[in-house]
Amino acid sequence: MKKEKLLIFVGVIFLLMLMIMLINPAYRPTSLIRNDILKFTPIGMNMDEVLEVIEERNNWRIMTRSSERGYIYMKLPPGQREVGIKHISVDLGNSWYFWYVISSWAFDENGILIDVFVERPTAN
Repeated sequence: MKKEKLLIFVGVIFLLMLMIMLINPAYRPTSLIRNDILKFTPIGMNMDEVLEVIEERNNWRIMTRSSERGYIYMKLPPGQREVGIKHISVDLGNSWYFWYVISSWAFDENGILIDVFVERPTAN
């Protein structure tokens, strides 16, 4: 009887965790988050339009915005890490404070979106 109750308890906890992971987009793979972001900020959109989309999201917080520096993507080789001429980086939110999700938009000299990056750096 105790074993059955323990299994039920573990099962309920597992289902709750699964529901939280499905509801909170921060748990989704970064490639899927990027695909969703590209649906409403497609390549070719201008910087002002991207800012409008960002401002419509109540839970997104602009971390950096620069018209003088491209996005620095550390996974690229040294000397090739700066993408674009301008960029915006946004905190999309966190997942139980274990990690957070950042999206960055890189723009060319005319403010046209050329790439989107989604990263999940470890929170401090």
